Amino acid sequence: MNADQKALADYSTDYAVAGAIGGAVLGCVLGALISNNRGAGCAGGAVAGGLAGGVAGYHFAQTQQQYAAAGAQVAIDRSKLTEEIAKAQNTRLAAERVSNDAKADIDRLKRQVASGQASQAQLTARVDTLNRDIKNTRAAADRMRTKIGEIESDIARGNMPQSDRVALTRARDQLRQELAKLEEYLGAMEGTAGVAGV
Repeated sequence: MNADQKALADYSTDYAVAGAIGGAVLGCVLGALISNNRGAGCAGGAVAGGLAGGVAGYHFAQTQQQYAAAGAQVAIDRSKLTEEIAKAQNTRLAAERVSNDAKADIDRLKRQVASGQASQAQLTARVDTLNRDIKNTRAAADRMRTKIGEIESDIARGNMPQSDRVALTRARDQLRQELAKLEEYLGAMEGTAGVAGV
């Protein structure tokens, strides 16, 4: 058990003990008031109240642990978001360069084919390469959509600190922006492949 897990376990124990003590005291008082025999009523009420209070305290502590564990998981995911956003940005920049290079190459090859300086096979090979890049860009866009969906699921959970919710919302919005730009370059690549006439 690491330090955080131990703190959570200690926190749980404190709630269970506090609940048992509080329940026993309240049970004793109520038992003494209700019963004709105050001693027996107090003893019976203390036992019943102690059990009820201990169980209630334990369940309350378990709920606290679940919230803490959910928050810790979001924090772990949050530490990976920076890396995910960097990957998305690099992918978008790569798609921009691929799109621009493909357009320039295909425009040049089309002119060269028309003037006899390049063969139709060279143009076809370049378009085939672009089609492979289009396929890879579509897969990258699908991956971004999946990651955005995962983040939205995390945001929809109601048991996380507000700071984590804000961080996840920002990350989702950044990924959406990168996806929108990536889709623009994908459309440009598809357009370039379409006008190549191959």
